[in-house]
Formats: sequence, structure tokens, C-alpha cells
Amino acid sequence: MTDTIIKNILENANISVNIAAKYNIYTGDINNSTPVENIKQAMKIIKNNNSGMSEEKIKNDVFSSHAITLASDKKTKKTVGFGFIKKPILDVKIKIFKNAGVGDLSSEYIFELDNIYVDREHRGVGLGEYILNRLILLRTGRGTTLYCQTNSEDISRVLKTNHRFENLKDNDDKPYLLGLM
Repeated sequence: MTDTIIKNILENANISVNIAAKYNIYTGDINNSTPVENIKQAMKIIKNNNSGMSEEKIKNDVFSSHAITLASDKKTKKTVGFGFIKKPILDVKIKIFKNAGVGDLSSEYIFELDNIYVDREHRGVGLGEYILNRLILLRTGRGTTLYCQTNSEDISRVLKTNHRFENLKDNDDKPYLLGLM
């Protein structure tokens, strides 16, 4: 067991060193930590992946985020990955939890993990894991509970296996509703 723990620590340290060598990482309050050009690039990526969302809604979602982790390629300065934690709109959150059959849990979860993205060319190097870890580390105890909703079985599995998220509804139907206390 100790060998496995040491191996995981060394592997995570190696990933962190590689990430730091290739990417500029910005974490924290979006208004104080992230270059405006990279935020604009992130909003364009969100728009391209969510064609039904208006630019105004995207802008409001992004700038009302509680926190961001954003990665830009050190050579090109291009935004290649990001994730947000936001305080969801109460009516929307209640509807999501009711639709999942767990309406009574909606008050337990304060923040939503949202818009996790890694550019295809930068996948497979641990960048998505790194972004998720940075966002999750921003939690400081009760009152910073997180939930997320996804249609991806792969994302659901990663969140449950690597980040201790749990299914919040009794079954594994899509969309998956996951939470982390």
C-alpha cells in the first residue's frame, strides 16, 4: 500500500512539473487572476461548444464565476484548458435537483463545477486532472460543497474515482448528477 501511495505522489509531482513547464496556469478570482485575452478565448470556446447559448449569457456566466483555473500554452499564449466554479442560479439548481429526484439535497450544494474543457491537442497529458485538482483545492470546508451535471460516462467515472464525487441520485441515468462535500 505504501508503495502505491509513493508511486501516486511521484506521478502527480511529475505531471505538475510537466504542466508548469508547458502552460501558464491562472487560478482564483477571474477578475484578478486571468488575462482578459485568455478569458475572451475561453468564452469563444464555450460559444463554439454550446451553440444555443447567447454571448451575453456566456459572458454573465464567466464573469459571475466564483473561481477559475485557466491554462494557456506558454509558447502561443492560446487558452488550451479551463474550468469554473460558479454560484448557480437558485431556481435552476432547484430544478436540476428536483429532476434528478433529490430536490431535498439542493440546499446542501452551494457551488457548481462548470465548463471543464481541454483542447484536443493538449489532452492525455494530465491537464484536465490538473485543472480539476486546482478548482477542488479552492474548497475550504462545508459551505463550499460542489455539484456538477454531465452526460459523459467518462467524466462521471473520473470525478467519482479520482476526486471523490458521489452520485446524488439513486441510479446511473443521464445526466449524471454528482456532488462533493
